[in-house]
Amino acid sequence: MAKLRHQTFFSLAALNQEIRASLTGLNQKPFKQWLGNRQQWFKNLDKPALAPLP
Repeated sequence: MAKLRHQTFFSLAALNQEIRASLTGLNQKPFKQWLGNRQQWFKNLDKPALAPLP
């Protein structure tokens, strides 16, 4: 994620915490050229196609 590139993290837990905090905003940010956002596209396109693992 580009917004984290200038930050230094001293543990994987700290990095994961920062990613988790940024994830909601990223998924709800509207696309520039298409209608909707990542969250809507996942809900409508990818989630229905998911199947349980064997």
